[in-house]
Amino acid sequence: MKERDATTWALRVFAFALVVRALTLWELADSLLLNTIVGDGLNYDAWARELAGGDWLGSEVYFQAPLYPHFIAVVYLFFGSHAFAVLCVQVVLGAASCGLLALTGWRWFSPQAGVATGLLFAIYAPAIFGDLDLQKTGLSSFLVCLVLYLFSRVDETPGPGLLIGLGVATGALTLARENALIFVVIFAAWLALRGGMPSRGSLVAAGLFVVGVGTALTPVVLRNWVVSEEFHLTTSQFGANFYIGNNEYADGTYAPVVPRRGDPRIERLDIIAVAEHGAGRKLTAAEVSAWYTEQALAWITSEPLDWLALCARKLALSLNAVEVVDTKDVYSHADLSVVMSLANAVFHFGVLAPLAALGVWITWPRRRDFVPLYLLFLAYTAALIPFYVFARYRLALIPILMLFAGAAIVGVRPFVREAARPVLGASLALCLAVAVFSNWPFHDRDYMRSVTQYNLGNELVAAEKFDDAMGRYRRAIELSPENAMANLNLGALLARKDDLYGARAHYERALEIAPRYGQVRSNLLLTYEELGQKHEARGEVDRAIENYEHAIELDPENERYHEALARLRARRS
Repeated sequence: MKERDATTWALRVFAFALVVRALTLWELADSLLLNTIVGDGLNYDAWARELAGGDWLGSEVYFQAPLYPHFIAVVYLFFGSHAFAVLCVQVVLGAASCGLLALTGWRWFSPQAGVATGLLFAIYAPAIFGDLDLQKTGLSSFLVCLVLYLFSRVDETPGPGLLIGLGVATGALTLARENALIFVVIFAAWLALRGGMPSRGSLVAAGLFVVGVGTALTPVVLRNWVVSEEFHLTTSQFGANFYIGNNEYADGTYAPVVPRRGDPRIERLDIIAVAEHGAGRKLTAAEVSAWYTEQALAWITSEPLDWLALCARKLALSLNAVEVVDTKDVYSHADLSVVMSLANAVFHFGVLAPLAALGVWITWPRRRDFVPLYLLFLAYTAALIPFYVFARYRLALIPILMLFAGAAIVGVRPFVREAARPVLGASLALCLAVAVFSNWPFHDRDYMRSVTQYNLGNELVAAEKFDDAMGRYRRAIELSPENAMANLNLGALLARKDDLYGARAHYERALEIAPRYGQVRSNLLLTYEELGQKHEARGEVDRAIENYEHAIELDPENERYHEALARLRARRS
């Protein structure tokens, strides 16, 4: 009877979550925001079309996690090559995630806590947003919830089928989110040591789990070997991602290895080119990864204090209320959706974190039962820090926090009624400390909106809708005047329309914000030169000469700068 009740309530949670996501999809269905594929989504879409067309093997080592594009390809094969079909499937998976999480909370905490957990996840705006974007976030979130549900069952009745199933699901999660490898380590160790010391039964359980993981990963390992004759467990991007997260210019978020060239369609080629230039020879995929790893480790060992400060910043960003944007942001979606706006207003990470902390406090007498959850949270958080922070990367942590938040909601009244005053005071202090830390303004939400507008502008440029693109770039600058790339690209479009003075103003602003971006300086220098040529203004020529002289000081080997400077000096004389 209890199992049937759990299923009934899980289906109710699923239905509620499905309605929430379907309404949001309906609200956004005609928006440019929903219908424009940007960032990694462009790669996933192109890759999925190749797969659906029959090229299932490919010719190179996987650079990005392969499960999501294969998932899209399957959707394309069944429903046609339309991104909207993928979003519809993800909406169903997102609702299923909520149902699975409700079942998990039901088993691990209590029936009431399980239902509360599922409902909380159903209205969590970043989770809704993840289901409505052509990114692997929604699929990864579903797999995390599936893994947690299977583990809750394994913890009760560790049968062979469940253990292998848990392994397959965890392996699949690793093929969608590589740093989820830490889940494999935690689960294997827990299963082997759950009795305190390894026993024959516990080692068999761990072995069956590992067999399941191997079942999911082996095809990818073999495929990578066939195309490269190198061993790659999942992908070859570890070194590049490690370097992006740990170098003298790193700020905890993403920045491409070649400034201003973060387009995922060329990112891999840039990464290879920089490594081969640095090494002075052609490199294999494994050698490229190793080269970047060496560069990152060299900086870490030479500047340990700066690295520790950077790690502290990444930890703060990982546990902060602001959702760090990748290519599209949750706030821009909430601006166009009543459902998401209400959800994000009442229940965001800054509310979830202290609520989960309260749940940990309330359930502390049962802490032995929840050691795996503590370990998963701490280990996955630690796995984020060596790289860089996006909100979608930390979404794997959210279901764990949701379980404790659900426990807090149903347990807070009896806790307040029964706990002694010193205990209540300590719990309140803990919640306040977590609330302050998680809501501290480390980042600006309007900057997240600005990045989204900038990326939409880039895709409008690619579609040759230049006037619309200029509107997006202007909006990006209104939202965040510090958006250097929006200033640069707007300047380029103004130059295209022969508004050289307008272009110059935006180039100068971009250079002020990002002085190390060589493309900004090059565009600005050319604009100075063109102004001098077209308007025969001696002041413009002098200005161009002065800036070329400065550019040569920064880049004395640049022959083009020397040639331009010679031309300008000849004209002035």
